[in-house]
Amino acid sequence: MHDINLLLKKALSICDKENIPYGNITGISVNNRLSKALGRCMRKGNNNYSIELRNIIADDTITPEHGALEIILHEIIHTCKGCWNHGDLFNFYGARFAKHGYSVQGSTKDMESLNLNMGNYIKAAKYICKCEKCGYIEVRQRKC
Repeated sequence: MHDINLLLKKALSICDKENIPYGNITGISVNNRLSKALGRCMRKGNNNYSIELRNIIADDTITPEHGALEIILHEIIHTCKGCWNHGDLFNFYGARFAKHGYSVQGSTKDMESLNLNMGNYIKAAKYICKCEKCGYIEVRQRKC
């Protein structure tokens, strides 16, 4: 597993270099119940936020560090004033990470663009659905 607290520190360091005015992030955790989103930013009151990652993003056998950092950077931008949505300001901040080699966009990234090693994840899956048009793979597992 990735050390997600260390990844958060790395991501915040990149934000500091780019003078991104992010909010107060009180913590980062893995949420095993996220099934569609790769990450989530939650408002916890006056300019306080927490970040949750889908379990496959925190798993270093599936997601490379670079991909995990892109998701964390995406969620950090949501803590900036005026960036709760994926509007122009969000994309303006996201574009500033390109010089560091990160692609942070307003639209949800698909799993293929993160270079995930889905073989490890699919081996444990019970249900696998693949879109006939675009090839997107949706993996489902029963939790009980």
